[in-house]
Amino acid sequence: MQNSMNTPSYYAILPSDVRYDANLSSSEKLLYAELTALCSKHGYCWASNSYFSELYNVNKNTVSSWVSSLVKRGYIQISVDRSKGNLRKVYLKKHVGIPKKIDTYTEKPEHNNKKNNKKNTNNNKDAIASDEIMELWNKIFKNSSVPMVNSIRNSRLRSLKVRVKENPDIAFWEDYFARVKSSDFLSGRASDWRATIDWVLSPTNMDKVLDGNYDDAKEEYKNPEVELEKLKAYNERMGTNYKTIEEFREAVK
Repeated sequence: MQNSMNTPSYYAILPSDVRYDANLSSSEKLLYAELTALCSKHGYCWASNSYFSELYNVNKNTVSSWVSSLVKRGYIQISVDRSKGNLRKVYLKKHVGIPKKIDTYTEKPEHNNKKNNKKNTNNNKDAIASDEIMELWNKIFKNSSVPMVNSIRNSRLRSLKVRVKENPDIAFWEDYFARVKSSDFLSGRASDWRATIDWVLSPTNMDKVLDGNYDDAKEEYKNPEVELEKLKAYNERMGTNYKTIEEFREAVK
């Protein structure tokens, strides 16, 4: 029944207020566009998180976070229809009609607002940069214990913009993330703790990683700072309270 009720229109629409909303990720904007197609006939649809999960090949929890963001931003409304077995209804709060015929506009606009065009271009560059970083992170840390990234916005986006301005080459980020992954401590292979994208975007932590503080020891020498952080993670996991590496080694002899 769900497939017949959720057959989308051929067209999807992405209004400018959604398109340029800096608080929404590109995936959330895509989901809204998909909803305009599904809701084009009645102004609502029955599509579940499972439906979108299969459609975009992502986890249902990821879809749930996208939906929650659209609700918080006031673009959609959710209701539950108990008469239909508690099926979820998704409404567009600002209904966008889907025209039967859309003509393609190929000419250059007569009224070209250069200031607005420049502003929108800058916004698009930021969006592309954040999407590239997110995709690169999820690609490098796929099948690892390091948490995946579902969105980059708010304080995380602000931190990323500063770091990207300092290191604009995508090759830097490939090497940086690969170095984090190669560290047993940062990737969670040495303890239950592992780095998150917010941790690696911290300028202090970035300097430590680039200085090699978290590189795995290739010889007998072990970096004291890294060893103390490992000891802290061990104490938290085991409920112990060892103050120094020497105290720990003496206890486990």
